Amino acid sequence: MSDRERPLTDLTCDAFLGGDLKIHQRRTGYRSGMDAVLLAAGVRATKGSHILEAGSGVGVTALCVARRLADCTVTGLEIDPVSVEIAQRNIEANSLLARVSIIEANIKDPPRPILERSFDHFMCNPPYFDDVEAFRPPPDAKLAGNVGIDARLKDWIDFGLKRLKPRGCITLIHRTERLDDILSLLRNRVGDIRLHPFWPRRGESAKRVLISGTKGALAPPRLLPGIPLHEEGRRYSREAEAILRAGNSLNLD
Repeated sequence: MSDRERPLTDLTCDAFLGGDLKIHQRRTGYRSGMDAVLLAAGVRATKGSHILEAGSGVGVTALCVARRLADCTVTGLEIDPVSVEIAQRNIEANSLLARVSIIEANIKDPPRPILERSFDHFMCNPPYFDDVEAFRPPPDAKLAGNVGIDARLKDWIDFGLKRLKPRGCITLIHRTERLDDILSLLRNRVGDIRLHPFWPRRGESAKRVLISGTKGALAPPRLLPGIPLHEEGRRYSREAEAILRAGNSLNLD
């Protein structure tokens, strides 16, 4: 049975933000976790902001942002209909129907309501690989979450920048080995770029980096100190706990 055909009864209910959010997701295949929460913590939105997300999955990032920023609205696009159905369940379960919506859509063929408006912020956690051969043999949904089968990294960034208002902000999280590709795609289009690395542990090389920048800005990029995610063993660091459990925002200044 493919992941898409698996019944919606085969779900887990997981606590995010220290139990403030209850999230249903597939028991097997691709599952949202730390990266989704870290991305949400890096969105530099202000009161009344309208935020667009691509690749929303079951809605974890959208819901984390909406919970942290009480006056914002989030519109998400997700290509997988099962994920959209689960996301709708999560939105309802967390009483955020008024401010969060997830639409079944492909970023390469977005619906007219998305094309007819612009947004204050765009956020995404794109698939880590453009090459399907780079990640195998996975379950169907895990493949789609890690490999851009239909859309490449350039497609994700181009889509987001086209939908942003002038001086709007783009935020994404990705593997550090794709940083050169990302900066190349943002060059001469986005300025005031903040690079926030996440170290697995103190003294280890960063594997993830959050990139946040402003459309049309001219300020040079800044490499921020970043935070370690773990202490000894598997215990989260104090800095990570403040984001993952307490729902704090990242310091990007």
